[in-house]
Amino acid sequence: MNLHWRMPKGLKEHFHSEMALYKTEFAQRNLPLASHHLERAHILAQAWPRIADKRRLSPE
Repeated sequence: MNLHWRMPKGLKEHFHSEMALYKTEFAQRNLPLASHHLERAHILAQAWPRIADKRRLSPE
């Protein structure tokens, strides 16, 4: 199985949004909510399965 080691383009903005929310909540010492946003960012940053290129699957 191939994995994306770079975050898919559509997820980067969501990752950065979760990190910004984490930093805001952490600065306000709202630790449960800060932890929630950090966990969501962590999930988004993990490697993602990639669909194989159909050209590579066809016999040559």
